[in-house]
Amino acid sequence: MASQSTRYNREYSLKSIKQLQQHPYLMGEYQTPDGTDNTTIYLDVNQAVQQGKYIATSFVTTNSGSGTFYYLSVFEQHNKKLDNLTNIFIGDRINIEKITIVSNNPLMIKIDYKTHGENTPYALPADVAKSQIYQLKDNQLVLQQ
Repeated sequence: MASQSTRYNREYSLKSIKQLQQHPYLMGEYQTPDGTDNTTIYLDVNQAVQQGKYIATSFVTTNSGSGTFYYLSVFEQHNKKLDNLTNIFIGDRINIEKITIVSNNPLMIKIDYKTHGENTPYALPADVAKSQIYQLKDNQLVLQQ
C-alpha cells in the first residue's frame, strides 16, 4: 500500500465543487502520465481543520472499480496558497467521523473513523470504530498508534 500513500502527492488539481451526501466536496481529476489510470478525487472541505499554517482533511478517490478509497491529507499554507505536503491511505469504503489536530509542534493528527469488520461485507456500512494518530515527519505522515 505504500504506493497508494504517496501516489496522489502534488499530482492532482481541484477544479470544481460537487454535492455528495448533502455536503460540498472540491472535485478534481488525477491521471497517470501514461493515461492508464483516470481517477476522480473529492476533497472533503467539511472535515478540514487548521492549526497555524497546517490544514488537515480527507479526500476520497474513485475510479472504474468498485472501491472508494479514503486518504488523510495535509496542506501547508503559504501566502494565501496551499501546498499539498502529503497524503496517506486510510481505507476502502470507510466512514471518516472526525479529524483533529492534537499538537502543532510536532504536528499530530487524530482521525476517527469506522471500518468494516473481518466478516462485514463491503456492501454493508462500516461498523467498527477505529482511531489513529499520525505525526508529520519530513513531510510524511507516520502512524503513532
